[in-house]
Amino acid sequence: MLIFLFFILIAISFIYFYKLTDKISAQRKQILLLKYENTKLKNKLKQMN
Repeated sequence: MLIFLFFILIAISFIYFYKLTDKISAQRKQILLLKYENTKLKNKLKQMN
């Protein structure tokens, strides 16, 4: 019984870790997209002046 609960705990921690890394990955993509948009807007502003 104790071993079964231990395996459930390990499974839950793997699921939590997977969801956490997925969220971090999504945030990294968002940051890269925002950096790209920021650079694009800066270049557009420089061309206007």
